[in-house]
Amino acid sequence: MLRIRLSRVGRKNQTFFKIVVMPKSGPPKGGDFRDEIGTHDPVNKETVIDSEKARGWLAKGAQPSDTVYNLFVKHGVIAGRKREVHDKDPVEPKEEKPKKDKKEDTEKVKEEEKKEDTEEVKEEEKKEDTEEVKEEEKKEDTEEVKEEDPEGEQAPVGAGEEKKGLEDLDLTTRIINALEDEGIDTVEKLKSKSEKDLSEIKGLGKKSIEKIQKEIK
Repeated sequence: MLRIRLSRVGRKNQTFFKIVVMPKSGPPKGGDFRDEIGTHDPVNKETVIDSEKARGWLAKGAQPSDTVYNLFVKHGVIAGRKREVHDKDPVEPKEEKPKKDKKEDTEKVKEEEKKEDTEEVKEEEKKEDTEEVKEEEKKEDTEEVKEEDPEGEQAPVGAGEEKKGLEDLDLTTRIINALEDEGIDTVEKLKSKSEKDLSEIKGLGKKSIEKIQKEIK
């Protein structure tokens, strides 16, 4: 199955996304995509979509994430109302592995987590955030939550987190893609997950989970 979703390419405090078509079962980092059909710049509030390409992929059965679906509705690619309640994508049952492979699998997981932790430590060391920039981002997020429905209906209290996408959090592209692959594509869904639930998601290490929990507090 093909999925149309956002792929983060911007730097810290300069968030920028490509709208790409890629296999749903692709790697968390999402490097192998079939086509690029647009861009989304939440900082400058600019979105560019190739409507003809988008409709073509939709006709072929490609499924947009909730965030991309709402962008399609907003920019007239498809008709309809923005999604407020999102059904979680079905999760395929995990294949049971023979007991003899348990030790080998454990070693692979530890190696992957060690690699992820090392990459995140390097990334943290390069951060040069200022309080002024953080305050500005928080102000923009608040304004977007208060935005009214396109037909003039005031958004209900508490509906902000249902519409708030993962791209509004300070998370890496790898973490966002890993969460979306498990059907977690809003802040509300993310907050409903326990630490144990997150630890079972492929591609999330201990440092990743700590970062997620810090962002949703």
